[in-house]
Amino acid sequence: MKLDVYREILKRIDSKFHQIQNLHGRQMQCGKGCAMCCHGLFDISLADAVGVAEGLAALSPDVRGQVLARAEAIQESIDLHLMDRDDPRTDEVADSFAEPPRCPMLGPSNECLIYNQRPLACRLEGLPMVDRRDGLFADWCELNFVNGVSQTARADLTLDYDAIAVADEVASAEVAAVAGISDPESVVFVPSVVVHFERFWNHVLSAIIRRRPRN
Repeated sequence: MKLDVYREILKRIDSKFHQIQNLHGRQMQCGKGCAMCCHGLFDISLADAVGVAEGLAALSPDVRGQVLARAEAIQESIDLHLMDRDDPRTDEVADSFAEPPRCPMLGPSNECLIYNQRPLACRLEGLPMVDRRDGLFADWCELNFVNGVSQTARADLTLDYDAIAVADEVASAEVAAVAGISDPESVVFVPSVVVHFERFWNHVLSAIIRRRPRN
């Protein structure tokens, strides 16, 4: 499945992150319990939504209930589920909160409860982003690389972001086909996946699992 290929790319991104920590750990503050980048609302792809659903499904009923309660409090202000990637409401909703909402997947010690299934954006957040064609772009966590990014660090940080985006798009198209979603470029917020898990994403997840080849 294309979704499984995308998951392998996510694992390689994690490996890259750990490599950067080993090489440039003195310039990084990332670690369990540091959750500065886990506050705020951002949209995720259909491929990442399935990952969130899978992580949610693996939680104990009690913990899942706590996550749901936190997600429902945020979802009340969102009042949306699936959205077009270019829908201006995505930014409007994200900017409507007086304080950036805390991700409902954060546990009591600021640990990510679905760390192995967290979205692409969460895996890339915090580090300077260096594309192998276009070089350094975007902002990064103010706690990391505070003195800038050396040429050596840039070489170590380099990823093929076009290839990552294509893999996400292909996997999301597969999810859309399985879920009966007309627009494969639809996006969703993490709290929305949680709130709509029982009535939608759990069924999508089950359908994907049934399609996977058995060894």
